[in-house]
Amino acid sequence: MKRARKRGSGTQDLDAEIDALYALSPVAFTAARNALGARLRGEGHKTEATKVKGLKRPGPTAFGVNLLHRQRHDDLEALLEAGDEARAAQLSALKGEHVEDLRAALDARNKAVTDATHLAAELMREAKVSVSAAVEDRLRRTLQALADSPNGRDLLAGGRLLTDVDPPGLSVLMGLEAALPTRPRRAGDRDRELRKKQVEQQKATARKLAEAKARREQHAEEDRERAEAKARARAEADEAQTKEEAAQARARRKAEADKTRSEKEVEQQRKRREAEQRRKQQTAEAKARKHQQVEETRQIAALRRRVKAAEGDAAEARRAQTEAERAAARARKEAERTARLAEKAEQGARKAEAKATKVEEDLADLERELRDALR
Repeated sequence: MKRARKRGSGTQDLDAEIDALYALSPVAFTAARNALGARLRGEGHKTEATKVKGLKRPGPTAFGVNLLHRQRHDDLEALLEAGDEARAAQLSALKGEHVEDLRAALDARNKAVTDATHLAAELMREAKVSVSAAVEDRLRRTLQALADSPNGRDLLAGGRLLTDVDPPGLSVLMGLEAALPTRPRRAGDRDRELRKKQVEQQKATARKLAEAKARREQHAEEDRERAEAKARARAEADEAQTKEEAAQARARRKAEADKTRSEKEVEQQRKRREAEQRRKQQTAEAKARKHQQVEETRQIAALRRRVKAAEGDAAEARRAQTEAERAAARARKEAERTARLAEKAEQGARKAEAKATKVEEDLADLERELRDALR
């Protein structure tokens, strides 16, 4: 039997993978959780797979708080510290100490809640998660509940919050009451009455604070409801006004259309007549241009024929001129040859004459010698 492969770092790896699941949007959580469980089961880690399979998908509000825990932990810690300071100021006020600091501490807590709400909503939008007004209001309530609760850090579950967190209510105030110091018991009815009255006053103060908080929340809720009602009424009024304006605009357009229909028809008839006249004029102009083009074509053809004939005559004249030039060249060559022959004949005659003269001189010399010899 094939043994299951051990996981590299055991629980730490699984915790890291679960943290990665809770970093996903609620839409992507279920598919990723099922895929992780199937992979773990396929690797033989049945216990881990069962644990992963049982993980609950966080709601939109919890997802926003988890984003704050992961991405802006310092801002979330500042909110929790503001809640700690507000509870400490309430405890001091119940003791009758530093009552003037209570309002500033509560205002700081409320501002921290508002800032954290806006920041969480922005992180959700960056993660492509829709944030409606209702979701943002639930974010604010949950963050305020975490700030007001003494164990708010534990409720965060290390960034794996699943649902909205309810306000702590009277339990916190009772815890504050329990934290108040009590006077040491003394003998006598007067001391017991005094302690009893002190406890009753403390309870009354706690109830008043709780009632005041409840009234503030109720008033805030009523204000929100009134604001939403006003917004809806304004939206409905705007929509009705828009519809009325649209109906009036349609009526005006229809009246204007009816009024201008006849004018348009007259204008269209006039345009049709003008178009017909332009068409006839264009047809006549086209015929004239065509006739002119035909005449110009005929004239151009005749001119081309004359040019061609003139070019033929010029070519014939050039050929005759060339032939005459060739005959003249031949005549010049023949004359030059005859002159050279005559010059050669003349030179031969001069040479023959010179030879004859020399022969005569030789004969004369011989005759003289002969006469001299005969003497």
